[in-house]
Amino acid sequence: MSYSWVLSQSVGIASFEGSFDVKKKVEEPGRVYDLLRAAGFAAQVTLYFKNNRIVHGVLVFHPSRGIGRVLDLDKQVSLDFHVDELRDVKY
Repeated sequence: MSYSWVLSQSVGIASFEGSFDVKKKVEEPGRVYDLLRAAGFAAQVTLYFKNNRIVHGVLVFHPSRGIGRVLDLDKQVSLDFHVDELRDVKY
């Protein structure tokens, strides 16, 4: 990380010059949407949520509304979700 302050005498304004090494993961919103559409035919999916939750089960997805449901048949539990809540989908 390197940075420095520079004082411009001609304008009389202090400015900041430098760069920060910040690694920020940029997620493509359409990528998760496409993964959900493709996973609709899979027997079992794993959804990874942005709040670090991981859910396994059968996927029911409504592409036009951007919502879905995961059914865990072993535990007899279902979970509703919105596409914006997900970070990854594996199938």
